[in-house]
Amino acid sequence: MADSSIERVIVISRSRSERIDNGVASGRVELYMHIDFADYSALTEVLSQVDTVPWSLGASSMSVDDITFTCIQVDFPLAFTQQWLAARASGPLSLHYITGMGTEGDAHWAQEKRRAEPNRTGAGKPAAPISAPPASVPALPPTY
Repeated sequence: MADSSIERVIVISRSRSERIDNGVASGRVELYMHIDFADYSALTEVLSQVDTVPWSLGASSMSVDDITFTCIQVDFPLAFTQQWLAARASGPLSLHYITGMGTEGDAHWAQEKRRAEPNRTGAGKPAAPISAPPASVPALPPTY
């Protein structure tokens, strides 16, 4: 929010935080409470206005079973991306998939992280550019 060229930030979340509430209070953050991360149809109008997405919803493979991990790491972002691209009439578009490092090996979590990357496309539309940082890093303190 320190960058004055960013006019507004749209947050889609199932919970509030002090940081989100401070952003909302600043007038530059719009919060949309959302429960079903497999269905964004109720947010079509909002998604039609979004051009950049930092996707950071995820789970540790050590905290959930394999089915839940796949749902969170693959199904949720794929559903979002498909509905986002369907809602956007034109670009520019940019999706930044923020994840922990490492997709090597045969563990379920590594296979699913590898599978998630090429699947972030919309049916019948070109994929939005995707960047996946090699590791998640702590966020800078908020500036409003």
